[in-house]
Amino acid sequence: MTDSLLTVQPQTENLAAAPVPPQPDPAHRALVDALNVSFRILQAAMALVVAGFLCSGIFVVKQHETAMVLRFGSIAGTPADRILGPGLHWALPYPMSSVVRIPSGRIQSIEINDFWYYDKDSAPAEHDDGHGHQRTPKPAGRLWPALRPGIDGYLICGDVNIVHAQFVMRYQITDPYEYYTQSADIEAVARAIVRNALAKNAGSLPIDALLRTGIESFRKQVERDAQAELARIKSGISFQRLDIVRLTPPRQVQQAFDDVILAEQQYSQKINEAQGIASRLRNDADGSAARINSQAHAYKINSIEQAKADAAYLGEMVKMYKSNPEIVSFLMYQNLLQDALSAVDDKFIFNSRIDSANRQIRILLNKNPQAIR
Repeated sequence: MTDSLLTVQPQTENLAAAPVPPQPDPAHRALVDALNVSFRILQAAMALVVAGFLCSGIFVVKQHETAMVLRFGSIAGTPADRILGPGLHWALPYPMSSVVRIPSGRIQSIEINDFWYYDKDSAPAEHDDGHGHQRTPKPAGRLWPALRPGIDGYLICGDVNIVHAQFVMRYQITDPYEYYTQSADIEAVARAIVRNALAKNAGSLPIDALLRTGIESFRKQVERDAQAELARIKSGISFQRLDIVRLTPPRQVQQAFDDVILAEQQYSQKINEAQGIASRLRNDADGSAARINSQAHAYKINSIEQAKADAAYLGEMVKMYKSNPEIVSFLMYQNLLQDALSAVDDKFIFNSRIDSANRQIRILLNKNPQAIR
């Protein structure tokens, strides 16, 4: 027993001398687990943030638009692929990149009212009298006796008359790159170009041509001049059409122009009526001439045919006369006598063999008085 104790004793002393690892505290272990979970959540959140940041660069170009990507302020891409068409696209998110959208697929318009007179009271407006009732609209602004330079806009015509006008320029963006890079306000440039073309072409026409006879050629010439200038400066826009909203002489002389127009309308109406009468008479004369010519032609044909028939009949009679002159003469006499007597109503036949000394001829005239009545 003693030996066994002596044998175990050294082992116990060795175990007591070795360091024993400390047991972890439960609170500490919970803290570590919580930190691990938080770190994993943070990693997932950071991944989601990065994914969301990258996805924020996705954008859609609508059907009527084109787009360009600005990367650090400069247009990204080559001339072949810098213009993005309709569809889904991606670019580096802001602030590294930004998207410029250009409405190049639709017609846009610019109103040009620089040549119209100014009248702030031209549109009457109703106002409340304080009792819930609407008063009579106030009258339009008074008519100034003369043009007010610097206030009223106008165009000078080639015969030194003036007109007031309002226009609408319709255009389409055909080159988005030039449209974006050419000018900060390309619409102001386009407006100025159209104004110059309007003033130039109005100055080459008299007022009558500008208001009536030459208005369409004036409009087309303005379109050509403006488009040529827009192409020269590489504006990136195409002039589609110039609409003339209103075009009128000065209000102070409007009545005189209306009187001239009315007189010309009456003149044209009389001319048209006279031309209609002349046309009708000409048609009647042509119809009468055609009818007379047709009758004359028919008469000519009948006369020729009758003459041929008479010539053939006379030829036969001549042959018969040569063969039997007495018989033919007698037959001709009988036919002539028959034709002569057929046209006479009363016929009296006298015997030539009665003695003329004892001859008495009694003719009863007016046998039937009722017939004459």
